Amino acid sequence: MSDSSSISTVKNISELYTLMQNVTDITPLAGTTGLLKNCRADRFVLPKSILLLKNIPELEAIVKRERFIEFGAAAALNIILELGEKNVPAILYQALSVASNPGIRSLATIGGNIAQAPMQSSSLIPLIALDSKIEIRTKKETFWMPLIRYCDESSADLRQHSHVILRIRVPFEEWTISHYKRLGPIGHITDETASFVFLARMQKNILSDVKLLFGKTQLIKVKEFENLLTGKSLPIDRRSIGALMKETEVIFKDTFDASDLSDFQKQCFLNLMEESMYLLTH
Repeated sequence: MSDSSSISTVKNISELYTLMQNVTDITPLAGTTGLLKNCRADRFVLPKSILLLKNIPELEAIVKRERFIEFGAAAALNIILELGEKNVPAILYQALSVASNPGIRSLATIGGNIAQAPMQSSSLIPLIALDSKIEIRTKKETFWMPLIRYCDESSADLRQHSHVILRIRVPFEEWTISHYKRLGPIGHITDETASFVFLARMQKNILSDVKLLFGKTQLIKVKEFENLLTGKSLPIDRRSIGALMKETEVIFKDTFDASDLSDFQKQCFLNLMEESMYLLTH
């Protein structure tokens, strides 16, 4: 620990707001698993000024409403999983179930999992797919914003300055298929880690809505991929998947060839697209 580090604690949201107004460049921490993940030296180095978010009742609360569930940002991942599959959106439950091991999940928090928008974290891509919103406190104000906008380059300045994620609001929506796949080793993040989300909603044997997202070092969310499947009659004929994949490859080439996606990323995405299509043949 750095000898010059100072650690502040607060008992409630009101004290948190006051502290943020009076302390410059404070770093909020809850489970601290992010620090452990990024530690590459024998000596553990902490930020200069730390705000501990644990044991603030408002930030650990979980509230379920008819149309959404709201997680305090300091709610541990294991606590969310203990709510059970019926009380958590399926795609999020699947993702958190493979987020490291139970010991880490008992420390890691939902807010910490999305702070600074790390695309390789388990919960981020599912939360974006579910159109989640987050409540943020800065030095001057409190406001809600879509999670996808928080992750966008346009919010880089916000992410680089002191702020606290207070709550995550996740809508409840019925999806016929919720398919999550995590690439890379389970338990820790490497260069191979990535998340893939496929959501499909059916009405009268018609695929009425589709969401496809892939996140590694960047987020892949292109409407053309979703439009390729939306409106198809179900079940899809297995013999038609080859033609659909050729269309997928054309879209991919037109969209991403000039980007910094590796050949490995491209192949993983195409394989997962094909796997998702086969889910629609049953």
